Amino acid sequence: MKKYMIAPVLLAFVFLISCDDNLSPKAPFEKEYVMFGYINADTTFQTVYLSHSYEVEGYDPMANKVDPVLQGADVKLTVNRKKVYNFTPATAARTDTSRYDTPVSYYQLNTYKPADGDSVHIEASLPDGKKLSSDVVVPPVSYLYYETSTVNYSPSNNDGTGVKGIKFGWRFLNVEFNERSNYFYPRLDIVYAKADNPGNKIRVKVPLYFLNNGAVPIPKYPNVSNATSVVFYGDSIEQILNSISAGDPVKSNYIIDYAEFTLLLMDRNMASYLGSENTFSDEFSIRIDAADFTNVNGGLGMFGAAATKRNRVKIDKFYIQSFGYRTTY
Repeated sequence: MKKYMIAPVLLAFVFLISCDDNLSPKAPFEKEYVMFGYINADTTFQTVYLSHSYEVEGYDPMANKVDPVLQGADVKLTVNRKKVYNFTPATAARTDTSRYDTPVSYYQLNTYKPADGDSVHIEASLPDGKKLSSDVVVPPVSYLYYETSTVNYSPSNNDGTGVKGIKFGWRFLNVEFNERSNYFYPRLDIVYAKADNPGNKIRVKVPLYFLNNGAVPIPKYPNVSNATSVVFYGDSIEQILNSISAGDPVKSNYIIDYAEFTLLLMDRNMASYLGSENTFSDEFSIRIDAADFTNVNGGLGMFGAAATKRNRVKIDKFYIQSFGYRTTY
């Protein structure tokens, strides 16, 4: 695992450029290879993206309009030093064509279902003879359970420390796993529909709390951490519920279906990568542009492992009805 500290280099560069107007900010180009992917324990469908660094005229890297994807590689996955799986090339439509207008090219595997504790080795043999590799261990999501479980969760309840809100806690059934460094990303969503279109389920994400230090409150969501509990503050839940029908006086048109608590369990590699650049997105996906973390041998990038545990919960119906809403339970 490598960490690249670029801030001191940038500061030194700024100092030098101010002293010598003839100094070129472009260093000699050296090609670097990049691999990004992670083992998704929730499915048999695994993907890997291969790319490389590129050179442009001038100083704007966004000037490049040709996708630097690496094609023609031989990508293999070895599980527990025994079973070998081969990735195959694939393409998908690109949703954002502001820079590249060609399909997204990647490598896929749809025959491997990860199991708790699988030791996974990936190796990509590139057309020019270079090799990229990495290793991960699949998180033991099957041993994960929730310590707190009730029929109805009330945001008005006290969590025991004087804080009103909904608390979720979790542990592993196997004590050995509790003693390891595990990393989690918790999320709470409220799912609702409008009476005139009950089949259209709308999902709204709940922050831990709001920072009211300005005209517009700033939502604060959970971060990746090794904490084994989380509290979503009652004021935050109240604010989200109010926002559902903002501007509509007919509150009974809104039907709260359920809330869903999702916990993403991940290995150290993925947690370090996501934490290094705060690259976690709303849909549990990863960006491929964070440059200060890599665990790829022979190049740059990230190869990790993650698994998801979801649990539908009910927010106390009398609390929901106090907003004028209806419920399905």
